[in-house]
Amino acid sequence: MARKLTILLDDEVYERLHAAAGKRRVGRYVEALVRDRLRDELESAYAAMAREEAREADAFDWAEATLEDVSDETR
Repeated sequence: MARKLTILLDDEVYERLHAAAGKRRVGRYVEALVRDRLRDELESAYAAMAREEAREADAFDWAEATLEDVSDETR
């Protein structure tokens, strides 16, 4: 689902954005930039969490305990 967004930009920023994106493509250009940035931030956050060995060990123990809890249940 697409949403409409109205933003205010300085004239110089608008002209450079329009030149970089092309006529009638500013929305797609901005969306691609934001998607890349969000993906980078998410990957960085996951990498930081993976470096936390104690937290990873707790998460692993929790996941293993959860599997043991449901292994005896009937479907």
